[in-house]
Amino acid sequence: MNYNDALKFIDSDDKRGHNRSLDTISRLLLLLGDPQDALKFIHLTGTNGKGSTANFISSILESGGYKTGLFTSPHILSINERFQINHNQIKDDEFAYYITRIKDVLHENKDLKPTYFEITVALGMLYFKENNVDIVVLEVGIGGRVDPTNIIKTAVASVFTPISIDHRERLGNTAEEAAIEKSGIIKKNSVVVSYFNSNKINEIIRNKAESQDSKICFLDMNDIKIISSDLNGSHFIYSGEEYHIRQIGIHQVYNASLAILTIKSIDLNINDDIIKNAISNIQWPARMTIEKKSPITIIDGAHNEHGFDSLIKNINHIDRERLIICLGIMKDKDIGPNLKELIGMADVVLFTKIEYERAMPENKLKDLFPSVNYHTFSKLEDAVVFSQQIANTNDLVIFTGSLYMAGELIKLFEINK
Repeated sequence: MNYNDALKFIDSDDKRGHNRSLDTISRLLLLLGDPQDALKFIHLTGTNGKGSTANFISSILESGGYKTGLFTSPHILSINERFQINHNQIKDDEFAYYITRIKDVLHENKDLKPTYFEITVALGMLYFKENNVDIVVLEVGIGGRVDPTNIIKTAVASVFTPISIDHRERLGNTAEEAAIEKSGIIKKNSVVVSYFNSNKINEIIRNKAESQDSKICFLDMNDIKIISSDLNGSHFIYSGEEYHIRQIGIHQVYNASLAILTIKSIDLNINDDIIKNAISNIQWPARMTIEKKSPITIIDGAHNEHGFDSLIKNINHIDRERLIICLGIMKDKDIGPNLKELIGMADVVLFTKIEYERAMPENKLKDLFPSVNYHTFSKLEDAVVFSQQIANTNDLVIFTGSLYMAGELIKLFEINK
């Protein structure tokens, strides 16, 4: 099986859907030799910021001398992004090799029907184990308790980024219900590190940690002082030490601080100079990423209420004449007050459809925001061209609504360059 054959296999229709228990992934990994049992993990869950926080943590670990695996989702440009060792993506032939092994197991066990995500989890466990990584930074797909990544038995640390309402059909209708599902990743006698959420959510995480005899550390916002935050990144002080990150947005300061707290909470003997150097040059695609400087054109993968709230705050710190927003979202997403506020801020809105089966059609999308100055585009490429045609030098253009759209956009802008 070559790389393209491997992609066709993992994309096949019978690998879709969601398994609501760990039975399938457990059996699949058993047949593959339970590679996860030979690995150490830092496990991350939350609603927003998981990918960025995982990236910060893995960079610090790598700079500290640890051979570090990084498992994230979804990918932006290539599925290879999901499997990294010391920030090097899995090679095409390696991806094909591991998919072939998984396919062979499934051929011998035809009743076993893993989902797309379960296959990626199995591949990641094999890849990291057979490459002898020291530690894996493991990002949850959705939720926690029955997420396939929760097949691991132990964790060095369980990390919680901000928690809000998302994926209602699987995680419940309140942030507290989501927190209960996400707290299911906490393991016995481990370390729990958490962003400071609401008191109710913090209590849920604390109670679960205590029931598992695990130490709990909450990020203290009073320990963070932002010196500056602009299109060149942010300078900030955390626990008396000064740091700089290139990633744009105040929310990235909190992601970086959470990563620093995680490293210090598990006592890996990584000093502040290593941490400062590790986080200073990190980039993560589609997170307030500048694609053009004139006009300033930014891609941001915000796709839920918490993400849109962060985007609004970041936009308010950017000088501009007009704000042009191009929006494409999935049809199963709630249209909450933050998205309405974001669209209401725009001088011009471009509604477009993402090339994905779950995408909301642009004409239906425009009907949800009847009182805006809008244009519709059935093709994202046409929206990109139009945005650059109408934008003046001092305007701000934002593309947002989905990480799936972000991947398409990055390719389009690269082609235009």
